[in-house]
Amino acid sequence: MTLLTIFKKSLLPSTLSQLRFSSVKKAIGYLFVLILLTSLPYSIILSATIQEGVHAFKEGITTGISSFTIEKGQFHSELTQPLISQHNGVTVIFDSTGTYSPQDVLKQKNVIAFLQKDIIFSLQNTSQISPYASLFKEKLTKKEVEGWIAHYESLLWIIYSLIIIGSYLFALLLKFIGVSVLAIIGLVLASILRKNINYQRLWILAAYTVTLPTILFAVFQLVSLNLPFSFSLYWGFAIVLFYLVLRKIPSAKKA
Repeated sequence: MTLLTIFKKSLLPSTLSQLRFSSVKKAIGYLFVLILLTSLPYSIILSATIQEGVHAFKEGITTGISSFTIEKGQFHSELTQPLISQHNGVTVIFDSTGTYSPQDVLKQKNVIAFLQKDIIFSLQNTSQISPYASLFKEKLTKKEVEGWIAHYESLLWIIYSLIIIGSYLFALLLKFIGVSVLAIIGLVLASILRKNINYQRLWILAAYTVTLPTILFAVFQLVSLNLPFSFSLYWGFAIVLFYLVLRKIPSAKKA
């Protein structure tokens, strides 16, 4: 049975139940491909957004502000009001006046901000707030920051590779853990439904059952649709779908 055939069968409870006779090896291989296809697009988009952010960061510092220093955990400049500029769809904010708070910045999408006490990167639904005090122990000037950017810009391809590989491996690890937990829940459901199926077959079924929830939530992530309680929704959907799949399996015969 090809992966494409397995994928088609994984979309409906009526055909999903037939996959319990598949091998563990094939189920593991299927998960490797599924996670690759669902995690790769977002990783590529994130890497491209980071690249845009780095270029916007560089342009903003080079052309947006004449001089500044970071000293004793604070951003100092001659600005009397926040300086805001747009570069390749990324907003760059310089604010040594304390006008903006981190919460104000995080309300915006794709933004890099030098605030009075923090530097903030918020790109593609990934946000990081870093106090200057934890990043820089000594005085830092604009020229030194420009040199720091030039150094890391040359390493971007390594960073992109690490993001893609790291995201894939992390998503794969979480998925294997999730499938194992779902199979344990399946033991309870199988007992309630009086289905004659062991843990190995449940694990195989769980590996295929997560196809639809995984694809749907990957699409939500790609379109930046932030659902409230997304973790609970994913598990609720997966468990209900698994329950429907198990119902299609013949019940254990009464003694």
